[in-house]
Amino acid sequence: MLAFWLETDAHKTCEIARLAGYPAVIFDMEHGTIEEMALDRLVPFCNSLGLQSYVRVREPNQARIQIALDCGANGVILPQIKDLEHARKASMTAKFPPLGTRGMGYSRIQDYGFADDRWIKHQNETTFCYMMIETRGALEKCEAMAELDCVDGLFIGPSDLSLNRGRGVFSCKKEDILDMERIAKAARAKGKLWGAAAGHRDYRAEALVHEPDLLAVADDLSALRAGFDSLLADR
Repeated sequence: MLAFWLETDAHKTCEIARLAGYPAVIFDMEHGTIEEMALDRLVPFCNSLGLQSYVRVREPNQARIQIALDCGANGVILPQIKDLEHARKASMTAKFPPLGTRGMGYSRIQDYGFADDRWIKHQNETTFCYMMIETRGALEKCEAMAELDCVDGLFIGPSDLSLNRGRGVFSCKKEDILDMERIAKAARAKGKLWGAAAGHRDYRAEALVHEPDLLAVADDLSALRAGFDSLLADR
């Protein structure tokens, strides 16, 4: 499934992306400027458009994760995971007990009513938790992370991973592709999902060979820049 990053509070961008054929949006609260009050409006709006909605949370803690899921997001992407224990603790906050430690709140996801045990089970099965693999520690333990009960998928952050692996600014080197193949294989071996940020054309082509479940291929600000550049070039 192809997705675009949304970095700003811009609902019309979501409408345009949906009209263009994008099936999913990732709200970028780590590097973007979207606040949680805006997220509470944008998530149901995008869901109503038929966009699958994912939130890259600002930081992988219980409060941020619960807010994103209580807004109605289909899943969360947890950035800057350092190691296996960090992944274990963070992912558990995305799932209700007895599987995890997510707290119960009442909001639109229960239609502003009450929940039962079947609803809890359904939430655990249908909201997804991706671990971002973008640090050395996360890469070293990606196979073990894929075994965690509360982890539904692995999501590659190639830019940070390249920097953290000592390769400098990401440029789709052979080593970047090998890292991707390892992470995809680790996820598939455990029946888990995998995805990546793939704005780079060559990296995107390589990723598609391995059939990712979620592939972010554009963002709102880059699309706007490309559009302005194109209009100037056509004068």
